[in-house]
Amino acid sequence: MATAPVRFFDAFGRLMPTRISQAAIGSQQRRARTGFDRDSANLYSGTDRLLLMSMGRWLYANNSLVAGSVDDQAAIVSGELTPQFAGKDAAWGTLAEQWLEDHDRLCDVRGDHYPMQTLQRLWMLHIIRDGDVGVIFTEGAGGYPLLQTIPSHRIKGDGKAGPESPWNGYRLVDGVIVNDVGRPLAYRVHDDARASFQDISAVDMKLRFLPRYADQVRGFSALGCAMVDFQDVDEVRRFELVAQKLAASIVLAETNETGLPPDSAESMLGEDTTETNPDANIAMHTMQGGEIRYFRSGTGGKLEALMADRPTPAQQSFADSIIRQAMAGMGWSIDYFLDPSKVGGASMRVVVERINRHVGMMRTQCLFPLARSVDAWRIAKAMKEQMLPWSDDWHRWRYQGAANITADAKYSADVSAMRVELGLSSPQDESASIGKDWEQVQDQQIAYAIRFREKCADAGISPDEVKAIAANAKPSAPPPQAQPPQPPQDQTA
Repeated sequence: MATAPVRFFDAFGRLMPTRISQAAIGSQQRRARTGFDRDSANLYSGTDRLLLMSMGRWLYANNSLVAGSVDDQAAIVSGELTPQFAGKDAAWGTLAEQWLEDHDRLCDVRGDHYPMQTLQRLWMLHIIRDGDVGVIFTEGAGGYPLLQTIPSHRIKGDGKAGPESPWNGYRLVDGVIVNDVGRPLAYRVHDDARASFQDISAVDMKLRFLPRYADQVRGFSALGCAMVDFQDVDEVRRFELVAQKLAASIVLAETNETGLPPDSAESMLGEDTTETNPDANIAMHTMQGGEIRYFRSGTGGKLEALMADRPTPAQQSFADSIIRQAMAGMGWSIDYFLDPSKVGGASMRVVVERINRHVGMMRTQCLFPLARSVDAWRIAKAMKEQMLPWSDDWHRWRYQGAANITADAKYSADVSAMRVELGLSSPQDESASIGKDWEQVQDQQIAYAIRFREKCADAGISPDEVKAIAANAKPSAPPPQAQPPQPPQDQTA
């Protein structure tokens, strides 16, 4: 007998139980597994990718924990991204850096609501949530360079490019037109109504994702892969809320000889209803705001409030474990994001180091390559339109991201100084770890020293005297506390 297909959403877009969640009830259910000995394009079709993308978007829109962690991750990865010219012509580099800074304010086809810093954050959001993102290089009036972001769902199509495409006869894999070795030649971009499409050259459009296979041409949603885990958490939480509401509706439980309410109950509680089930030895009296339940006792009677201890520590621990595993698959940590108070010291430093490794990977494999392509095109376009003069080193740029996360700033600073002192690191690497460019730091130190000497000379004071005053202004060690008087010692032999 054929097994029902996996379904996450019904016709109305509501979350549906799946074979995987049903298997938790009947553990004897057997499921066939597909062979994983084929190319990634054959293992994961465009339909699979779109399903993962839809589930990731649904989670992001409906789960506050997911939305907050993804926003946090995207903001940290894309925060304070600074391009630095690495060529020989320093004067041209300063001019180009200023032009890029000015262009960042109006670089998107939709206007100044989407400056470069916003675009970089959105690009990382798309990569984490949807799996990948496309960016088209276009232009406005007078050849002014502009960018257009293409969401993942707009890029699709399988088979072969037809005669309507400049790449007629080439293979089309999930919206990507590739050559014989799998190199992208163009991307098929549809409108939102899916009524028409346009094939855009890979020269004019870049698609970025986090590769997991060597032959991969599209990215997969990290959120979609965690959908089943978060679905389990959602179901447990929903059922637990129902149980808590039912428990909260029971106000008192009376144990008596008959298992029935006393004769005075009706007059005391008003005209509310009483239901009796003699077979179950239970009666229930319903009143506004709650219930009183009566249980038969063979020895005596008592009246007590119902104590509902839900969820139990074991239930809460189980739910936390599921969330922890799901967020680990996303490359994030619930200890850092949600409740860092449960870990500390060396354990928290291990968590932070793992996050820094993940952030570094997302930067070097996703954000930096995309920023390098975008900036190289912007600079080339500016030189072509004579917005910038020509330079043979126009393509030489390096990128500096925000500072690494740290759980103990003093500990990190001490370790950094020790590494430089022992020759295990360099000022360049240590400057990068705190989000600083080493050349700018060096230039600032030199500028500070020059201005300090000039100001001292103008005031007719020695620099050493100023340093001595600053040293004496530092808080000194606290004076020793006065000792209480000691009783005289006996001097007799």
